[in-house]
Amino acid sequence: MKKESDGFANKDEKTNAGTSVLKKKRNLWFYVSLVFFSSTIGVYFWKEYQINQTKKTYTLKANDLLNKKTQEMLKAFTKPLTWAIRADITRGNNEQVNLLYNDLVKLPNITMLNFIDTKNVITASTDKNFEGKSATSIFDKSLSSTTSFLIQQKSESEWLIASPVNGFDKKLGTIVYKYKNKKIIEHEFKYAGRYGAKGEKRAQRKKATPEQMKKQNQYNR
Repeated sequence: MKKESDGFANKDEKTNAGTSVLKKKRNLWFYVSLVFFSSTIGVYFWKEYQINQTKKTYTLKANDLLNKKTQEMLKAFTKPLTWAIRADITRGNNEQVNLLYNDLVKLPNITMLNFIDTKNVITASTDKNFEGKSATSIFDKSLSSTTSFLIQQKSESEWLIASPVNGFDKKLGTIVYKYKNKKIIEHEFKYAGRYGAKGEKRAQRKKATPEQMKKQNQYNR
C-alpha cells in the first residue's frame, strides 16, 4: 500500500510541476504579448506626435515666409500711394484723396484708410467718424510721427500700416491704413475611391471627359 501511495504522490507532484511550468509559460507569453502590444501602441502615438509636430513646423515656416512677402508687397504698394496723395494734397484736391480712399477700401484686404496732417488731425478717412479728430486719440503716436514705412501688428490677422507723405521740402502728413492679413490654413481633401472604402458608400465610376482622355493618351505615347 505504501508503494502504491508513493506512486500516486509522485504522479501528483509531476502533475503539479507540469501545471506550474504551463502557468509560467502562459504568464511569459502574456507578458511578452503585453509588452509587444504596449510598444506598438507607443510607437504609433509617437509617430502621430512627430507627424503633427512636423506639420506645425512647416505651417509656421510657411506663415513666416508669407508674412515676409506680404510686408514686401505692402511696402511696394504704399510707395506709389503716397506719391498719388502728395500730388493731390499739393494741388489742394482733398476731395480726390477721399475718392481714392473709397476705391482702395473696396479691396478685400484693406478695411480702413486715413490721412493725418502735420497738426496730427485726421483730415480724410473712409470712416467719417474719424475725420476732424486727433490721430493720437485713435492710433498710436508712433504711427502719425513715423518718418519711414512702418507696420504695427495689432493681432495675427490685423496690421496697421503707416507711411509719411513728404513734399519737396517738408512733410505733408501721414497715411495710415488697416490691412487684414491672412494666415495659411491647412486643408485635408479626401476623394471618394473608385471602389468605396470601409464605412463609406461605393462611389459611382465617372466617365472620363474628352480633355482627360486626350491628356491620358499623351502620357501613354
